[in-house]
Amino acid sequence: MINNDVIIIGGNHHNMLGVIRMLGEEGIHPSLIVTNQNRYAYVTKSKYVKDYDVIAENETEMREILLKKYASSEEKPILFPTSDFAALFIDKNLNLLKKYFIVPSIDNKQGKIVELMDKYRQYQFIKKFHIPMVETKELEIGKEMDKEKWPCPCILKPKVSAFGKKCDIKICNNKEEILEAIEEFKKKEYTSLIVQELLDYDYECNIIGCSSQKKIIIPAITKKIRIYPKKSGSVTFGKVVKVEKFNSYITKIIEMLKEINYQGLFDIEFFIKENEIYLNEINFRNSGNTYVFMYDHINLPYIWVTMMKKRTIENKIKSSQEYYFQDEMLDMKSFLHKDIGFKTLIKDWKDSKIHLLMNKHDRKPVIYKFIYAILRRMK
Repeated sequence: MINNDVIIIGGNHHNMLGVIRMLGEEGIHPSLIVTNQNRYAYVTKSKYVKDYDVIAENETEMREILLKKYASSEEKPILFPTSDFAALFIDKNLNLLKKYFIVPSIDNKQGKIVELMDKYRQYQFIKKFHIPMVETKELEIGKEMDKEKWPCPCILKPKVSAFGKKCDIKICNNKEEILEAIEEFKKKEYTSLIVQELLDYDYECNIIGCSSQKKIIIPAITKKIRIYPKKSGSVTFGKVVKVEKFNSYITKIIEMLKEINYQGLFDIEFFIKENEIYLNEINFRNSGNTYVFMYDHINLPYIWVTMMKKRTIENKIKSSQEYYFQDEMLDMKSFLHKDIGFKTLIKDWKDSKIHLLMNKHDRKPVIYKFIYAILRRMK
């Protein structure tokens, strides 16, 4: 039994809910710090939650809650970031937090994760390992720009993902559309962007795993069959595929993670085009799709807790089968926006072995998700 408190920090999202449930099924009832614009946080309704605070994305308030409520524990509590903002906060405050908590880090040094959350720096870093990536340029709003060097078509997005939203990602087909998008970013007070070549890829995958000083575990690969919104959204329907299909590529990723001595959960996105692999980005936090491995009895958050406690891993660590999964709520949006038909929605729901929100052992979060959605619209 793990006696340490576990504190999950992140948004009101299925990413946090998945970690709550995975730890809960192992007898660990976590505390939450939920960053949400209002008090309507459906993740707090999970039966596994021990305690929670709902706050805005405010570093000062988050730091005060951690130090006042949890820093005096006999055994160091464990921090789980489930959002880019949470990962950035922990890394910016690493020297303080690691005195009282077990935390994810790169080489146990403050600021290293923040440094690689800058997508252009990440691009330059990854190239050192001879891992193919799509062409990426840095763009500082307000400075003179060499338009001839911009790849077209392209994607424009915030340079640091913690300061941006998925809805702020813009797809541009020519230089005129790039200039229009820059004006929109300027109105939203962004100061720096990256311009990334838009690859007409065949499909997209994620490498999801966890890492400690001694071991890197990657149970399987998740293949995105359908995403919403198209080309810039999250997976709504996908497939878990065996890691052996990408062994040579996985070897390079493991080499890179060992080089930086990363400790924590990670989510690495890559594209496949004509059997060539192109890395898109690395997220130094839990993936929103980690929960899908639970169908095959692989519990990555609990495995990472076990590794950080320097205990023997007795859990299954590699997927033995391939199967479909669905984010049923987000896939409903695909149907409502006429990206898919009703028959496809139902068929894929039936074919999926696991869903990201519906859970017969923990029903309240989904019920309250609907209740809160109705209350917000009534207001």
